[in-house]
Amino acid sequence: FEDLNVTFSYYKKLEELFAVSMYPLGDSLVKQRLVKKDHEIENIKKAIEISDMAFSETLKIVKVGITEKEIAAHLEYIQRYRSALPHGVASDKKVGMNELVTTDFGAYYNGYVSDMTRTFFVGDEISDKQKEIYDIVLEANKMAIKQVKAGMKCSDLDKVARDYIASKGYGDNFGHGLGHGIGLEIHEAPTVSPA
Repeated sequence: FEDLNVTFSYYKKLEELFAVSMYPLGDSLVKQRLVKKDHEIENIKKAIEISDMAFSETLKIVKVGITEKEIAAHLEYIQRYRSALPHGVASDKKVGMNELVTTDFGAYYNGYVSDMTRTFFVGDEISDKQKEIYDIVLEANKMAIKQVKAGMKCSDLDKVARDYIASKGYGDNFGHGLGHGIGLEIHEAPTVSPA
C-alpha cells in the first residue's frame, strides 16, 4: 500500500476488510513514476492540447462582469466536449474592468493530466505596474525554460526564476515553487522549488 498517501484510519479499514499482510511501498512508486513512457507522454500532451484549446476558446467569451464560475464552466464544457475530465475550482467573483485574471485549470485524458496556470488582462487600459509584473513573471518563466537541462537540480532551476524576480524587487511575492511534475496526478515529482 502507498503509505505516503494512506491515512492510518484507511489502513485500519483495509486491514479489517482484507485478511492479508500489507507492506508499505514508501516512495518506490513515486520514483517509478518520475520517468514517463512514450504512451504516457502522448496522453499528457493530449491533455495539454485539450486544455490549451479550451483556454483559447474561453478567452473569446471573457468580458467585464463575467464570474470566475462562468469562465470555469466554459473551460469545463469545452474540455468535456473533447472527452477530457476537467479539474479546478472557481468562485462567484466577477471580473472587473482593467483586471489581471489568473486561471488554474487542467484536464484528464486517458487517466493523465494537464495542469495550466494562465494570466490574462480584461479591459482596455493595462497599467504600467500590471504590465511590469506580468512581464517580469513571463521573463522569469522564459529564463527557466531556456536554462533547464538534464541532470540539473530542481532547486537550481527554481533559483533561476526566483533570483530574477527578486532582482526586480518582487522576491517576497514569490511564495510558491516554480513548478512540478504531472502524470496520473496533478502534482507529481519532481517538485521545482527551493527545497
